[in-house]
Amino acid sequence: MPDFAECDVHLARFRQCLSKALNLIKTYMVNLLQQASQQVQPKGNCKDAQGPSDNAFTLYYGKFRTNAPRVKLLMEQIEERIDRSPEYQQLLNDCHQCYFNQRQLLLGPSVTTAVTEMAGHHVRDNSDELRAFETVALQMLEDVQERLVYRAHIYIQTDIQSYNPAPGDLAYPDKLEMMETTETIPAPALPVKRSRSINMLMPAWLPNPTEEEKEDSEAFHM
Repeated sequence: MPDFAECDVHLARFRQCLSKALNLIKTYMVNLLQQASQQVQPKGNCKDAQGPSDNAFTLYYGKFRTNAPRVKLLMEQIEERIDRSPEYQQLLNDCHQCYFNQRQLLLGPSVTTAVTEMAGHHVRDNSDELRAFETVALQMLEDVQERLVYRAHIYIQTDIQSYNPAPGDLAYPDKLEMMETTETIPAPALPVKRSRSINMLMPAWLPNPTEEEKEDSEAFHM
């Protein structure tokens, strides 16, 4: 940050002005998209509310195409400034979300109706294929159930009914008591024995001590 006088104040004012400008752009975009949807959205019990009609393309895309140049110009200006501040990225995300919401509100009922009609036609015109699929699905389900029952039966037979406990398994409580007793009783200390003979302290490769050395060793330990 440049070290100028009152730079923090000017930076705060700049961010405040930027936030106001971006909010104005967002409000303009939201109002523009909402008005486009409201102008073409079917009202009341109109037939267009029940499904797509011959002029569906004009209704669903005409108004949005008319406003496309203004929307495109603003979006390009915002995209060019994304790297300058996180506020531009947030504004772009909000505009995209508003557009998708309005399109879903406008096209959702027609798409749902079209998919439902297609599914109904398929079920009505391809009943034989659906029955064949049902047969295959039931066979697969029965095969899975049979395998599960077989594995459960094998487990019960081998690991439960035919279980042969080892002696150590039956003595399991005694093992616990023995382990607890072993932990509470300290091990006896081994006595340290001192040899009075120098032979016990000498390695095997050393020569045997003389009689005088033996007498001196015994006199030392007395």
